[in-house]
Amino acid sequence: MMKMFTFFKRKPGMSVEDFQTYWSTGHAQLAVKMGGKRRYIQNHTLPSAYAGGNEPVWDGVPEGYFESPQVMKDLARTKEYETLRADEPNFIDLSTMCHIYTEEHIIKDGPVTADSVKMMLFVNRKPDMDLDEFRKYWREVHPQIGLKVPGGLRYVQNHTWRSFYDSGQTPVYDGVAEMWYESMQAIKDAVKTPEYALSVADARNFLSTDSPPMIIVREKVIVP
Repeated sequence: MMKMFTFFKRKPGMSVEDFQTYWSTGHAQLAVKMGGKRRYIQNHTLPSAYAGGNEPVWDGVPEGYFESPQVMKDLARTKEYETLRADEPNFIDLSTMCHIYTEEHIIKDGPVTADSVKMMLFVNRKPDMDLDEFRKYWREVHPQIGLKVPGGLRYVQNHTWRSFYDSGQTPVYDGVAEMWYESMQAIKDAVKTPEYALSVADARNFLSTDSPPMIIVREKVIVP
């Protein structure tokens, strides 16, 4: 199973509210008509991230699940896909748009609801760290510390496909971490704990920064 993340900012001059409404209604219906996806989720950055004129790193991050790269290639040849792409300039700043294909690793599985919030961290390894070493540390060592942070409901690591590197490309991220919490308050409480401080300290052992780019989102499941 392939999991594709796309990252983008909204069209210049478009309000956050209008962007989120358009993406979750009109554009979402075009995505449903395209078919082929095993699952399709929209991650909408919480409006509170824009308080005081702040601009989060991404306004939206969709996730699409496909059976294989060939399925995705076949979809890209359809009229429905052409229609979907033609709609993107109506709400996306295309100059910001990028993507990665990933392999999903469920580190902690737990129940989440439509009201749960999700922290998404966009990670890159230390410049001098081998890719396999990075992946092993992130998947096997770091969770021994990270899972001790209180309040987490679910934790998923998404590792960028090796084919990106083998083709000579440099992916925008080596992976995406997803951590679900009951509420925004639960996240605020978690980051005040010594367990969270230890997790941040451990990040220095394998990440390019101990404060990777992050957004806090609420999921909208378009195709279950």
